[in-house]
Amino acid sequence: MLFPFFLFVGYQPKGIEVQSFEKIVISDRRSFKDFDASVLQGRTVYSTIQCQNKAGLISSSASDGVTIYDKPPSMATAVIRTLPLSVTEYSALDYYQSVTNNLRLVWSGVEDKIGVQQYKARQGGS
Repeated sequence: MLFPFFLFVGYQPKGIEVQSFEKIVISDRRSFKDFDASVLQGRTVYSTIQCQNKAGLISSSASDGVTIYDKPPSMATAVIRTLPLSVTEYSALDYYQSVTNNLRLVWSGVEDKIGVQQYKARQGGS
């Protein structure tokens, strides 16, 4: 049986800048803590768990880190356009789409300080 468990959070693996050692109750097997977002904004944060056995031997492991950022990507300079598709071997004219069950999009200019992880497109119309 292992005892006790400690959780700490920092700006590098095994760091304690955000939260120094917090004891975790073994029966919970999980821990969480709310932080002021302004302290974490734009920073990569690492969680580390440390445990000790009855012989006093200590082991720890750190997460890969997560970057905290609560601002949406900027679309101010974004350009989104469709690429015309044709059902024949001839190229479709600009702004004409003869394929009705497929849509090809191209975009650029989306800006984000931490990088865009994914894009979602939604089709709508009347």
